[in-house]
Amino acid sequence: MKNLTSFTLLLILGLPIHASASEQAQVIDTAPNSQHIIETQDGIIEHIIEPMLLGRVSNVGEQAIISPYLTSHLYQQRQYLDLWQDKDYAASILEAIKGADDEGLYKEDYHYQALMSLYQTQALNDWNDPYQVAEFDILLTDAVITYATHLINGKVNPSTLEKTWNYDESIIKLDTIVAELNRHVDQRDVAQRLLSLSPQLDAYTQLKSALKKYRLLADTADFPNIKYQGLIKAGSVTPTLALIADRLIQLNYLSPQADISNYSHEFVGAVRAYQSSHSLQADGIIGKGTINSLNVPFAYRADQIRINMERARWLSSDLSQEYIIINLAGYELWMYKDGQLDWQTDIVIGKISSKTPIFKSRISYLVVNPTWTVPRSINPGLINKIKRDPSYIDKQHYMLKDSSGKKVDILAIDWQEVDPEKFKYWFVQKPWKNNALGQVKFIFPNRDAIYLHDTPTKYLFSLTDRAFSHGCIRIKNPLELAEKLLNENRPATLEKNLQIQNNKLAKRREESQLNNLSTDQVSVAPRSEPLQSPLTQPSADELLKKTFALGETQKLYLDEPMDILIMYWTAASSKGKLTFYHDVYKRDEPLMLQLKRPITPTALSAGVEMKSVIF
Repeated sequence: MKNLTSFTLLLILGLPIHASASEQAQVIDTAPNSQHIIETQDGIIEHIIEPMLLGRVSNVGEQAIISPYLTSHLYQQRQYLDLWQDKDYAASILEAIKGADDEGLYKEDYHYQALMSLYQTQALNDWNDPYQVAEFDILLTDAVITYATHLINGKVNPSTLEKTWNYDESIIKLDTIVAELNRHVDQRDVAQRLLSLSPQLDAYTQLKSALKKYRLLADTADFPNIKYQGLIKAGSVTPTLALIADRLIQLNYLSPQADISNYSHEFVGAVRAYQSSHSLQADGIIGKGTINSLNVPFAYRADQIRINMERARWLSSDLSQEYIIINLAGYELWMYKDGQLDWQTDIVIGKISSKTPIFKSRISYLVVNPTWTVPRSINPGLINKIKRDPSYIDKQHYMLKDSSGKKVDILAIDWQEVDPEKFKYWFVQKPWKNNALGQVKFIFPNRDAIYLHDTPTKYLFSLTDRAFSHGCIRIKNPLELAEKLLNENRPATLEKNLQIQNNKLAKRREESQLNNLSTDQVSVAPRSEPLQSPLTQPSADELLKKTFALGETQKLYLDEPMDILIMYWTAASSKGKLTFYHDVYKRDEPLMLQLKRPITPTALSAGVEMKSVIF
């Protein structure tokens, strides 16, 4: 037997990469029978790959090749030469594939057990079986290609879960794969390249650390069930406190040295912090909801983190340096600048019967002092209110329009005779302080007519769960968002828009003066120049104030539309704080089922245009 490196010996002995007896026994036999002996290594690889190229099979022994098109054509372009000739280096790639578990994926999806079995058997026998050597080479290539694809795009195709999904994904091009994989094998940095393919986002890195923590807790920590025995308020003394304290200590919310003889001030603070990071009312009162949350198993939390790491992989290839993320499950809007979180605010999302869809778009303009065209689904309730109180339509500043947009005479309608289900006109609410869309809305193209907007019902933002809208997204601090977006415009654009508002305000003042004086008392000479703003430098704040003051519905365009990405994360980490959110739309379980499901072969075409490169 030839001399073996220490790393190879560790692999053979199962340290630190352990393989069970069943794994060691799983050796794939795809060698041709004795009447078809093939002498060369590349000849053996060609014998295995040729049926794959013809689309007849996509297996090596009992192992399904997950990326048969890319794998088979890669070897064809290499003239069937083996890729992993240095077996000690191949061992380091096995270690990298083992790391798939740390990414929230499954190493078994990448032939890990079969590769370990082949490696351990052949290393002990000086790699003297050319058929198993060829199988090892092909399986490892397929594992690397598939694992790299999953790190970039995710394992699960999101369009199978979300009909409105329209995010870009990184597309693989055969020629690039061949050249780049060959180069990285020669440079011996494939493992490092694989690590770099996972999302390079702080939020993802923090989720990865949290996954490790919760898996360790699931494997090692005691987890007795905590019984709910009534509300626990500050100063209370109850036997349940000991179990609650132990759970909070396990999760690093409470110091092991804290006084837990009663529900002390320090203890209350720890509970508030826990409640805040688990979508509970952070009042420090331990009720049934807090107890139920504390009883969620650590393994379930680990799965929750894995689900959201997958969602982050869907997103990572689609990010620019400046963008807005809407996290529907967290009822939050996050604004990023230069790739870093710059600002955030709370939101209200669609109720269960009218879920806000997941998609991406670009905010192109704002509508200040918007009108609101009432959805027909709301008509019955509105008409019934008018029947009870005919003045309601004027009190709420509604007007009627037909399908062509022409205004309809409200006085001509006999409301007592109106059938709400057959009403053919549209209710449109004029701009005013209680307009359902508030003072501003943010427009981005999409097929569902979803947009962001202000709201007069501010009290909803004080609630923990905020799924109340008909699908659109209400913002707690819309004027701050408007100012931030408009401040990204060029100074010349701001100045031009300010000039327009100044002209309108000047005209309005002149008209007001004329209305207050008789025509024989005043003679107004035409102005050669409009009134000027005293500002030396234009600002979005001043522009918004003047536009609001006019009370007219106006559009303010952005020089560069801002990416908006509507997502759904039930576990997210921001600035080092991990938060678990309620699965309000029940989207976690279907994703978890697909994430756990064994993957099946995919047929990728070489004709697609490359958007991003794996290696």
